[in-house]
Amino acid sequence: HFYKRHQMASVPPLQPPDSFKFPFPPYDIQEQFMRELFQVLEGGKLGIFESPTGTGKSLSLICGALTWFLESEKQKRINLEKLVNDKSVDDDDDDDWFANAGKKQEHNQKRLEAKEELERIKSKEEKLSKIKARRSQLKQTDIEQNKDEFNELFKEVKWMQKAVQREMSQGSGDEDILVEEYFSDEEADDDFEVDEEDTSRRIFFCSRTHSQLSQFVREVKKSPFGSDVSLVSLASRAVMCVNPSVKKLPSQAAINEKCLELGRKKSKATALDDDSNPTKKSKSGCGCPYNKSTGTAVLRDQAVLAIHDIEDLVLAGRKTHSCPYYASRSAIPLAQLVVLPYNTLLHAGTRKAVGLNLKNSIVIIDEAHNLVDTITNIHSVNISGSQLGLAFSQLTQYRERYSTRLKAKNILYIKQLLFILSSFIKMLGGAPGKDPTEITNQCAKEETNLIEVADFLSESQIYNLDLFRLIKYCNVSQICHKLNGFVEKYQPSASVTNSKPVKTGVGSFLSTINKADKKEEVVTANSENNENRPPANSLQSLVELLSSLSMKHGEARMVLTKGPKLAAGRIRFLLLDPANQFQQIVREAHSVVVAGGTMRPISEF
Repeated sequence: HFYKRHQMASVPPLQPPDSFKFPFPPYDIQEQFMRELFQVLEGGKLGIFESPTGTGKSLSLICGALTWFLESEKQKRINLEKLVNDKSVDDDDDDDWFANAGKKQEHNQKRLEAKEELERIKSKEEKLSKIKARRSQLKQTDIEQNKDEFNELFKEVKWMQKAVQREMSQGSGDEDILVEEYFSDEEADDDFEVDEEDTSRRIFFCSRTHSQLSQFVREVKKSPFGSDVSLVSLASRAVMCVNPSVKKLPSQAAINEKCLELGRKKSKATALDDDSNPTKKSKSGCGCPYNKSTGTAVLRDQAVLAIHDIEDLVLAGRKTHSCPYYASRSAIPLAQLVVLPYNTLLHAGTRKAVGLNLKNSIVIIDEAHNLVDTITNIHSVNISGSQLGLAFSQLTQYRERYSTRLKAKNILYIKQLLFILSSFIKMLGGAPGKDPTEITNQCAKEETNLIEVADFLSESQIYNLDLFRLIKYCNVSQICHKLNGFVEKYQPSASVTNSKPVKTGVGSFLSTINKADKKEEVVTANSENNENRPPANSLQSLVELLSSLSMKHGEARMVLTKGPKLAAGRIRFLLLDPANQFQQIVREAHSVVVAGGTMRPISEF
């Protein structure tokens, strides 16, 4: 089933080959599958493919998609070169010199854009050639490693000079947990360098589990295209981490937080460029001993030059003491085929954080029979009363401790966060600043209410706040991580303990709404060793909820659970219609293909 997305270009469309490259003579159903897939990709359509188990769906997807992709890229380059070399303009015989001049200018503009695109393609090919040359001289790695260590030491000295100057103006102590001066959009320097958008066409293939992705990569290796395409596999930190002290942590949230914390410890050393100007944090400059720029670059080169699944990258990372997670992320610009799990592709915030640009690319979603539920679940967010109370208490203490050192813009946004936390606590019947486990209303019974998002914003009185700017502040200033560092330093014994993980989404809500024996979260003083416990980053949960409230969500509801204690309360954002979130992917991508063993009912898509 196909749905036309845009008009065909003026260039004649590519036709499916008489026979597709395949490891063995394909069956008729596989031949038909690949032929229809080729036409879907060439037409920039949305395709829904249903192929029962055992019919070679994965291999048909690989051979059909890569056949079109490689032929399309080859034809694209030919057309670009032809346009760049075409200096002739068809002049009409009439005397309308103004119209002819306009046509000539339009033609020259197209030639200029084609030239720039061609230069980007050649630049990418040159990078791959340099990587191959560098890989043939492995001994050069030792020299580069010494150079890398010297650069880090030199930048550390330069940072120390800057730190002394900052201490003289702001006071000393806690620089690592004090938010730096924040500049809004209006105050930002217009000369700040913005990275050029990467619009290279590539194929994004995603599936549910890492084992399914690894199986897909093995199929690519066995296919006739194993030596013709560059592939990179993406996965979460929990899967790709090779640092034993981080890997042993009990939850994925704890691993993510520890990885970011190690990055913050050394990020100051990479926060300055050669001219002592502030720069964005380097993904490779990190306190983790496995995440050094040279080692990560070598592992990135290995990932690009040969096809590796997730297990291969992790094994190579252990052998070379390099970080597979950041190596795979840095390899994306050089990859033609990116293999990744559902959550990374379907969540806009995660796509942006990883650096995925779907513009002009191909998106293939395998095992898509549960796609609707997946989108609903990953966009449904909840925050408990205990988390609200904890975040309010921590942020209040943070503001009071550093009130004389924080800049006015920081204080403004922190006050807005405190106002939102206070409003949410009051909506759940609690009192801001009090222990969430204290009974605030003896007569109150536990109840759950379902309300519109607009009513929730109005009742909480946050409808007049610019949530987009507030969320941007939280991300840029990293206040959530700064606050977590503050908590670890000054309140090491306070933690939030859950009886069991809280599920999100409409299905989990409907299955638990009538249960009377709900466990509640409590704030306790933990006498055990908290070294390996996940940090209680409650403010991050609030930022995720605000992000859900600010997005274009279509049909959604807020679920408020109240009780005699704030700890028994909870605020949930339930996404009821995933269409708006998937529309963004469909708009950006050149073509989207969803496939599965059973795709009924098709009306869902």
